[in-house]
Amino acid sequence: DMLNKLIEMDPEYTVAYGELADVYYKNEEFAKAADAFSKYVNVETSDMKDLARYATLLYFSGDQDKALELVTKVSQREPNNTVLRRLNMYINYDKGDYAKSLELAKTLMGQVEDSSKLITRDYMYFARTLSKNDLHKEAAEVFEKAVNMDTARVKDYDKAIGAYKRYIDQAKDVKLNDYFNLGKVYYTAGASIRPTEDGVVMTESDSMRMVDYLKGADSLFAHVVEKAPES
Repeated sequence: DMLNKLIEMDPEYTVAYGELADVYYKNEEFAKAADAFSKYVNVETSDMKDLARYATLLYFSGDQDKALELVTKVSQREPNNTVLRRLNMYINYDKGDYAKSLELAKTLMGQVEDSSKLITRDYMYFARTLSKNDLHKEAAEVFEKAVNMDTARVKDYDKAIGAYKRYIDQAKDVKLNDYFNLGKVYYTAGASIRPTEDGVVMTESDSMRMVDYLKGADSLFAHVVEKAPES
């Protein structure tokens, strides 16, 4: 309310729009955040940090066309900007251009010198682009890396499992290590399901899901032991 009053008193006070955008963003009102930030930022003169933030707000607001237009334009000023590269990859994937998204993902993953700049979502999109391009084994490996970064993302374990299964079903040279790796994903998925608080009883659905994951792991490990008992 205070920020809106400041803007009402002085509509030219653009700093208030930037701060208002932060408030909307924290409340997950992304369309309002993007609209407010558009009054703060200048595409021609603002620094890259603000432009990357504006592109991010546009992306989360759902205005992918405008976000892509901005990313394409300002990337000319800083082609190696990590935020702009990731948004370019995300948007092309969401628009169904999986070949281009894979190309952009490989560039992002290969040219970021500091891997700490990469986030879980980067790996998830990379894995999805690999899967969409029928690179299922590679997709499974990247899915596994992503879920290990964020063990709360149980649904992503299912994607990793699905990618591994598709690879095993289609590959001509499946190795025992592939079954073992799939077993590890099953086991990690099962082990990740825990009560949310100490002393809280696990729900029946969570308990059943955990058991299913662990049964899957046990079956795969048993297959490996049977085929290579000396391992």
